[in-house]
Amino acid sequence: MRIFALELISKPSRRLELVWALLIAASWFRAQPGISHVTVHQLVQLATGMAIDIGIGGTQIPITPGAGDSEACHPSSLGAQRAWLACFVSASTISIGIRRHDTNAQWTTHHDNCLANLSLVLSTEQTDRLFLHIVRGEKLCHQIATSLALCDPTYLWDFTSDESQRIISKMRKDIDNWTAEICSDIDHKPLLFCRYSAIIYLNEPVLHTSTNKLTFGSLLRPEKMAESDFPSPIVTGKHVAAIFALRDSCHAMLDLATESATIAFLATCPLSYVAKVLYALFILAKLYVSVTASGNTYGTILRPAELLLGHYFERMNTLTASIENLNPGSFNARILTSHFVLGDWFKSYVANISRSQRDGLASTRNLDTLDGINNMGAHIRACGQSGPENEELEWMVLDSYHMWINEFVPNDLSFARISNTSIGKTCQNS
Repeated sequence: MRIFALELISKPSRRLELVWALLIAASWFRAQPGISHVTVHQLVQLATGMAIDIGIGGTQIPITPGAGDSEACHPSSLGAQRAWLACFVSASTISIGIRRHDTNAQWTTHHDNCLANLSLVLSTEQTDRLFLHIVRGEKLCHQIATSLALCDPTYLWDFTSDESQRIISKMRKDIDNWTAEICSDIDHKPLLFCRYSAIIYLNEPVLHTSTNKLTFGSLLRPEKMAESDFPSPIVTGKHVAAIFALRDSCHAMLDLATESATIAFLATCPLSYVAKVLYALFILAKLYVSVTASGNTYGTILRPAELLLGHYFERMNTLTASIENLNPGSFNARILTSHFVLGDWFKSYVANISRSQRDGLASTRNLDTLDGINNMGAHIRACGQSGPENEELEWMVLDSYHMWINEFVPNDLSFARISNTSIGKTCQNS
């Protein structure tokens, strides 16, 4: 950091090497002992701003040189094009992660030209092809976040509308086409992190309300679980497909991350990969709230036990310990340690839910027998979504509901269950 301060402040200079140095520092950030402030976002902003100032951002972005010397760089050179695409990947990843609009994280025609040119030239080396696949994958995530307004807390995206379903259908095809391309080309495991993130982003709006969107951005803390702020719509086939796709993609991400063959990669990889893993665990916890909290409607289609949240907290314990052992003091391990406070929240939340279920069961023992599917559903909601006393009754309702879903919305569920598991798992095993 002292070197950056000297180069950027004491004797301001701007050149391509400094852009790369800032991007590397942001991707493999290590905080000094006793320093809690994270400067990753600021480093990326400095790198992108400098890239623009030395002229590699294309003609669509105005240059504001300011004070100091700037070493001009031709925007059509391979080094400049690589750096500009790397700036986009870093800026877009952080923008989505913290849910904050970033004007530097917008895909432009110049990005298309850079990607096309590099695709023609960088086709022999596997590391170059991997970089280009990463750029395309992050472009997909950026398109999803933009189309669904994930970074706009004031906009509630209605994913059940016909236009929204058209967008979702197109994005699903784009994700699967990109996945098929990476599976047939190179070692693809690191890229699957991007696939699963894209699917989670695509289905995340099923958990949104008009007031809880800001709780989906970093930092991912227990207070952002928003236990009383969750959606409870009248459930349709579109909700069912999104809920199952969300569960399956979170599971796939966490399974991939906790595989023994992946741990060494996560110990030394750029921070964005580790952040995606923690985000998947956080979304799974959000989904748990949505199917268990009092007054929920999603609990009629998904049992809490199906989320395996406790199981994944245990696996994350092992993953965090392994990364800390392989790369002591790294920010990778530091990010993952955030799951410990989420685990404490989970234990407390489950205890509260169990207590509420016992109280609810006691208050309904004197009710008359309820007949009909609708009445059984109401009885289950009154008693809570699980528990030995109502398990048989619950499954009668769920079986009837799943029969209805399988009859009327087979296409939606085919993506949620088949596309994510079959294509994704095929990639992992190929």
